[in-house]
Amino acid sequence: MILTDFHVLIFISAELLFGFILFRAGIEAIRVSRGWQPGSSSEAQIILERRTWLVSAALYYLSGFSLILLVLFLQIINNHLPGVIQGAMCADGILELNRYGYPALLLKLAQIPFLAFFLLFNWLDRREPEFPLTPLKYYWLAPLAIFWLSGFLSELIFFNQIEPDVIASCCSISFEAARLPGLAVSIETFGAVYWRIILFFLPGLVLLLNHYRRYVAAVLLSLAWTGLSLLTLKGYFVKFIYARPTHDCLYDILWAQYYGIGYVLYGLLLSGLIGQLFLLLWPVLQRRLKNPPLHLEQRLRLVVTVAQFLYLGLIGVYWWYWIFFKL
Repeated sequence: MILTDFHVLIFISAELLFGFILFRAGIEAIRVSRGWQPGSSSEAQIILERRTWLVSAALYYLSGFSLILLVLFLQIINNHLPGVIQGAMCADGILELNRYGYPALLLKLAQIPFLAFFLLFNWLDRREPEFPLTPLKYYWLAPLAIFWLSGFLSELIFFNQIEPDVIASCCSISFEAARLPGLAVSIETFGAVYWRIILFFLPGLVLLLNHYRRYVAAVLLSLAWTGLSLLTLKGYFVKFIYARPTHDCLYDILWAQYYGIGYVLYGLLLSGLIGQLFLLLWPVLQRRLKNPPLHLEQRLRLVVTVAQFLYLGLIGVYWWYWIFFKL
């Protein structure tokens, strides 16, 4: 097993620290939720209001800590372990070593939106003296705790079942095996023309839907666009980042030799999606606030639009550079 590896031990220890802080914040959040009395000036209510600041501070630190843990996890599976496990060249070969690899990664990614939602709820809540979103904002801690615990257990089992003497398959083999007959050609051919047209067209439609506040349709379209972005990135655009037409790995773009452009691209996709999901919740939240921020809705729309179009701009720069200047 690989649990005795120094890098893995550091990561597991950091995860335990994260879980401890989350557990303590959750206990305080439950106490606040049970005794919360809006509008009361009693001593008990004042104590609870002070505790809300403690919980908020803990969650602010956890949000940054969560991003650090995600990057650390990616560094371990994409940089460190491929040098330990024979045959593995990137994170895909490591994650495919057992069935707990990808669930561990997905569960870790799922924690980020819940932390982002809490921070946004908390910022809105602290703007008004009556704290109108307390204890509503603490409801996000329940799914966050579930995802963290599930992810932590998945990580333990995943690392525990990795044997250093087991030979992993490289990403090119696993990606090729996952394709259906004829899919490689159809993705590149179709992606080079029609998928690319759809990919660049959809953000404009999302912008239009957001302008008319059709947020449900905009969320569905954003989800579809995010999936299409990953599909076309792997099937077409990533080749121009690597400058190799046969290389379609989605993990190597996280390496320093490619200036970590993968973190930027994935961060833009995630930021746009979180912003769009919060826009869906905004009409409900607005009714609970006496003084809602005047320009928050417009700024959220701007975040979604900038994230989507900046993503397209970045992959477009690589594509234009190699198509028009190198080929």
